[in-house]
Amino acid sequence: MKRNIIFMLLVFIVGCGGNYKQDLRKAENAYKAGEKEKAKVFYEQAAKKGSGEAYFMLASEYSSTHENNVYYYAEAAKRGNGEALGYTLDNLLFRANSLKVGNPQKALEIYYKAKKANPDLKLYDEENKVRIMKMCVEPGDFDAEAFCKKYGLEPENNDEMYHVWQIAEEVSKGGRFGDPDPKLILQLVARGGWAPAELEIAVEETYKNWKNGEAKEFNICDHITSGGGMGFCSSRANEQDEKDRDSKLKQLSEKLNESSQEILEEAYEVAVNYIDLKVVNEEMHDGSGRAAWMIQSEMKQKNEYLDLIEKISDGFVPSPKNNFEKADQQLNQTYKNVKEQLIKLSKNPYLPKFEDVREVQRLWISYRDISAQLFFMINPEVSENIWKAWLTEIRNKQLIAISKNELASLPY
Repeated sequence: MKRNIIFMLLVFIVGCGGNYKQDLRKAENAYKAGEKEKAKVFYEQAAKKGSGEAYFMLASEYSSTHENNVYYYAEAAKRGNGEALGYTLDNLLFRANSLKVGNPQKALEIYYKAKKANPDLKLYDEENKVRIMKMCVEPGDFDAEAFCKKYGLEPENNDEMYHVWQIAEEVSKGGRFGDPDPKLILQLVARGGWAPAELEIAVEETYKNWKNGEAKEFNICDHITSGGGMGFCSSRANEQDEKDRDSKLKQLSEKLNESSQEILEEAYEVAVNYIDLKVVNEEMHDGSGRAAWMIQSEMKQKNEYLDLIEKISDGFVPSPKNNFEKADQQLNQTYKNVKEQLIKLSKNPYLPKFEDVREVQRLWISYRDISAQLFFMINPEVSENIWKAWLTEIRNKQLIAISKNELASLPY
């Protein structure tokens, strides 16, 4: 009787708990044959029987909810899958950006289980990652659901960069959250990771503040290392800069008569459109910081344009080297040379396309004419043709810079 019971238990364990190899083999064969849905059924069966590889395949190869993917990666990691562990730690901590999914305690627990299942498992920068996880866990449990309910917050927003860190910023300033709490700031920062290096820097700072009992203001842009983060911070800076430019434009307008005010508004709008197109089509910003560099260039040139208007109001007089007719001839020749060069080198990724430069040039003509008209109205002692000549010589330098592959932005 006892032997029969033991035999039946062994059959149950092998059949339902650990014998996943046959299901895994069927899944792999079906997947290779292009029968992904059929393969998924076998992967699910193998996963239920404890296959880490099956869990990893379900997470990486089959579209599912974010929470399901985190679960599948975690289950694979617990069984010693190093790649799955990396994804798990990212989802739960280093790239979490979620009060719903972010969970440093769970991340650390799964790390230890993975190491126990596979002592040879290695992570990149492992010692430092463990150190950061321990810092995030030390403040204790955080009831994210209760926190969000209390303040009417969304626990996650996949469309919003640094969603949780933006909440941490607000908490660090007080307001509706009451007096800034260094522990709460650290707990939020620990769940708002977007890029691992950024999280590590932010955690170290807010951990130190918590240990010292200091509720210092948290600023996302003090911890940025990624191209995406640079773009985020540049966009945010541009929002404030745009408000400042609008204020400056209003101040400039108040100094002018009614007809000049109308020209000022039109000229500034044309200048903004011209600068935006020039930055995109001609300046060839590239790399992970492309968005940030473009925004910075746009802000710089728009502010320079307003500064120029102010200088003209204060009496600035240009000194073009040539009259408008000759300056225009030189520009046409430069434009022709640039056209030939860009067409010849059309496959060079470091040069703009001629069609893009042509589009900018057409908009520049409108920019030149309306700007010269505005400048003349501000200072009638300088003719429109002199202003056109001066602006044309500036544009000529910009085109020469393109031909020399010196694509840093020039003013106006």
